Amino acid sequence: MPGRAGPSSVSISLLDGDFGPFTAKEVRLSLANRSAGIEPVERPALRQPDGRWLVEGLTVPIAGRWSVEIEILVSDFEMIRLNDTIEIKP
Repeated sequence: MPGRAGPSSVSISLLDGDFGPFTAKEVRLSLANRSAGIEPVERPALRQPDGRWLVEGLTVPIAGRWSVEIEILVSDFEMIRLNDTIEIKP
């Protein structure tokens, strides 16, 4: 995740319960800072040759606590959503 406000990219590695590669059809990242009036900004992740997922062209405009959601489309009928908060420094 980005550590500082400004332009950034995010690399996402998906692992199964045995820390092996987890296969997904699609991955999306969402960032929001509702206390600052910033609604969720969603970006698709692109699968990389090494199995990671990469979100580029992301700008985090201000420092503070941000809500993060990662949507993982496992199949046409299954989606996993992971949520947490992160602290972005100035």
